[in-house]
Amino acid sequence: MSSSVDPTPHRRVQRRARGTQLKPVDLTYRVENAAKTRFEAIASRSGMTGALFFEAMVEHQAITAAGTPAWAPLKDVVQRRKRGTMVDPVPLTYKVEEDSKTVFEQRARLAGMTGALYFEASVLHLELTDQGIPSWVPPLDRDGELPIDTV
Repeated sequence: MSSSVDPTPHRRVQRRARGTQLKPVDLTYRVENAAKTRFEAIASRSGMTGALFFEAMVEHQAITAAGTPAWAPLKDVVQRRKRGTMVDPVPLTYKVEEDSKTVFEQRARLAGMTGALYFEASVLHLELTDQGIPSWVPPLDRDGELPIDTV
C-alpha cells in the first residue's frame, strides 16, 4: 500500500471567529466531486476554510461590464445540466455571508448557468500561481525551496 503526500506547502487554515458572520446563509449545491476536491485543495493551500475561500473567490472574481466573468458570456436563459449527466455528484455545503451568495447567484443567472454549474466553472477557471493558489492570496513561504537558474 503506497501513501501519497501532497508536496505543495499548505498554510494553517484560518477560521472565522464564531458569531462574526453578519447574515449567514447556507450555500448548498450538488456538484461534481472533482470540482469540490479542487476547490477544497486550493482553499486549504490558501489557508482558508471553504466558506472563507468561497467569499474571497466571489470578491476577487474579475467581472466584465455585463456582470459576468470573461469565460462566461452573457446569456438570456439559464441552462441546466441534463439529468443523469453529472459525474460523481457530491453535496457542497457551506455557511457563507448572504451578500456573497446573492452576488454569486446573480452572476450565475447572467452567465446562463445554475449555481452548481457556475461554481464548477468558477473553480475550473481559477487562475493559480506556481504555488497552486490564486494571485489574490498572499504567497506561501518559500523557505526550503531551491532557487531556479533563469539564465
